[in-house]
Order: sequence, then C-alpha cells, then structure tokens
Amino acid sequence: MTDISNMTETSQTEPASGEDKAEHTPLRVVLLADDTTLQQYGPVLRRLTVGLYDEVASLTLVCKGRSNILEFVPSPPINIISDISSLYETLPAKEDNDLMTVLYTPRLNIPELFNRSARIDRLAAELSSRQVTLIHSLSERMEKLAAELSKRLKIPYITSILSENHNSLNPKESKCGHIMPCYSHIARKLRQKYPDYSEKIHLVEIGTHVNNSTSCYDFGDRWAQIFCCCPLEKNMGVPELIKAAKILNDCDKEFQIMIAGKGKMEFEYRRMVNSMGLGQKVHFIDPIDSLIADNEAFRKVFRMADIYVQCRPSRTWHPELLEAMSAGNAVVAVGETEHSLLIDETTALLCNLHHPEDMAEKLGKLIDDRKYARELANQCQNYIKKHFLASEMVGKLVKAYKMTLESVEEVEECVSADVNK
Repeated sequence: MTDISNMTETSQTEPASGEDKAEHTPLRVVLLADDTTLQQYGPVLRRLTVGLYDEVASLTLVCKGRSNILEFVPSPPINIISDISSLYETLPAKEDNDLMTVLYTPRLNIPELFNRSARIDRLAAELSSRQVTLIHSLSERMEKLAAELSKRLKIPYITSILSENHNSLNPKESKCGHIMPCYSHIARKLRQKYPDYSEKIHLVEIGTHVNNSTSCYDFGDRWAQIFCCCPLEKNMGVPELIKAAKILNDCDKEFQIMIAGKGKMEFEYRRMVNSMGLGQKVHFIDPIDSLIADNEAFRKVFRMADIYVQCRPSRTWHPELLEAMSAGNAVVAVGETEHSLLIDETTALLCNLHHPEDMAEKLGKLIDDRKYARELANQCQNYIKKHFLASEMVGKLVKAYKMTLESVEEVEECVSADVNK
C-alpha cells in the first residue's frame, strides 16, 4: 500500500525542488465539516487542529450548520466560520468574536435560503478575503462543497474518506489533489473503483494518543467491566450481545456490561434483558456523544473498562474503537477480515456476525484469562503506536498539502509556458 510518506520521499529525489516551489504559496488551509463529520472525528478534531496549527500559515474550520462542538475546538485558537440558515437553525450565543464568524441568512431572505449556489458564493467570498490556498474536506460528505468552492476560488482541494459509501467522488476534477481514506480496506476499494486515478488515493490513518499503561484489569479483582457503544436500533448486534451475556451468566461468569446508546429499540432491549434475568449484569446508559468535546472526559470512559465490544461491522469511521484500543481495552469485535484496526488475535478477538455463542466464547476467554487479556490489549496499543499516532496523521496531511500545492503550481507553470510560446 502506497502512502503519503513514501510518495514524498520519492518526490524529494526529483531534480526540481518541490519544497522551494511550495514555499511560493503559503499554506492557508480551510477544513470543511458539518455536525455529523465533527461527531465522527470526535476527540481527533482537537488533535488535528492542534497538530496543524504550528505547521500551516493559517487554519480555518468551516462548519455547515450549528454544532456545539465548535465551542470546544480552539486549543490553540483557530479561525471558525459557522454557516447557518435561519430557516432551520438558531444563532449561537456568541455571534461574532475575533476568531468566530457566523454567516447567517436572514429569515426573510427567501432567495438565499433556498438557493444553495448563493450560499456557496457567500462562503467563497468570505474565504477569498482570508486568501485561503487549500481546501480540505474532512469527509466525503463535504466533497461536493469543496469542489464548488475550489472552482470559485481557483484553488485545489483534497478530501478525507471516512466511509465505504463514497458514491459522490469525482476524481476527474483537476483541482482534486488527494483522496485520503482512513482505512486500508477503503483505500483498496477506491483503487478498484477508480483505477485510472489511483495516484490520487493515499492512505492517511486517523491518529490518537496511546496511554502509557493498559486499562484492562487495572483495578484489582473486580468483575470484568465490558463496554459497548452502539445505537439501540435493529440490525446493530445488540440482541446478540445480550444473548452472549445470557450464555456467560449461565456459566457463572463474573462481569458487567454497559451499553451506551439510544434508539427506537431501547424499550425492547431492556425488556429482553429483564426477561433473561440479566438486570444485574447488563445496563444501558446514555450515549457518550456529549463527551466528545472533552478529550479527557471521553477517554476516562474507556479507562474504566476492561473489555470493549464492537457488536456489528462498521462501514463508517467512529472514534470509539480506536479510543478504546489506545486506552488499553481488550477488544472483541464482530469479524471484519479487511479492517485496518481489527487483526484477529493481534489487536482483537474476532467473532462471527449473528453468532452469540461465538461472541460468548471470546468474551469468556478474556474474562477467565486476565493475563492473556492484558497481553492482547498491550499488543494492540503497540500496534496503534506504529500505525495510528496523531503525529503521523498530521505529518502525512502536511505532506499532502504541500504536494497538492506543488502539483498545481507545476500545471500552472506548464500552461504559462505554452501560452508564451
């Protein structure tokens, strides 16, 4: 798998100095996101902005719509633009200050409220005044907006890919510099889908910080604490987890399971737990989305757990699995044979989909053999240190920024030379 670092090493051996060229255009970067994207990044968002702050000339975060997370992002402070519509959203408490700008469509401005192009023009004018030189769409959800802004501002853009559902990509767009999937299996699928544009596809793993110690069974002889983050909806694997708990309980295993989530099936799942006599073993708590704005509060949740369960295959990036691994949880996950984070018996124990017996067997192994569970958790932390550190993520992104500006400058130089002939 070709990555950004390898690409950069190759480019540095070329006769023309890319670094000298890139210096001609300062890195004034704008990050594009909406509330869903910010929720997906979670605690990674602060690490990303902190890491990039010292590497670029200026950094601006644009959020389409309102997000409470914006109040916690600046550390150190970055420029924030919140683009909201009065038809659906309310003004924030702090409308404008030195760092935050709110682009607000008045309620009576009907043409702008329903004319998407007008709102894009307004945002482009604001970014033009800041002399932005590169657009980074933080997910495929923002790629279309990035392409539109790129055309208006005549600057390149790059896009991160957080999901396997990426039907809106347009790699033919000349201003699209890099397409950066967060998992290797997504990168492979993108290369298969766009074989003629594989040179634009580069793996950039989302990074984290790894705890110095392993949280797994770090609290003495208490019962095994099992944690799971999952929407309480159909086909999310919750019934299988409850049935696995029933099997473990019948075998007199000592454990407690905390399921963080909400959804339409919550009442049904609570009734299922009670009917199986698991009221003292399985508990439901509110989802931890509200803690995402506070990195330390978010991580403390996982530090209190011994085992983390991912009870369904995930097709979209969410921060919980990586944070659980970095905190030192032993992981049991419904099997995904091509997942960058999930390697059976190296970073996690994988079990089959819709097989509570298999899940119970893997959980039982980690409950009975605490030494093995801690070794598995420690192996996983070492793997994260090699492949998923925040510093590596920031380094690859900065290289991608510079390479994109360099390639655009080369194209412009060629065009200029042709015109002057």
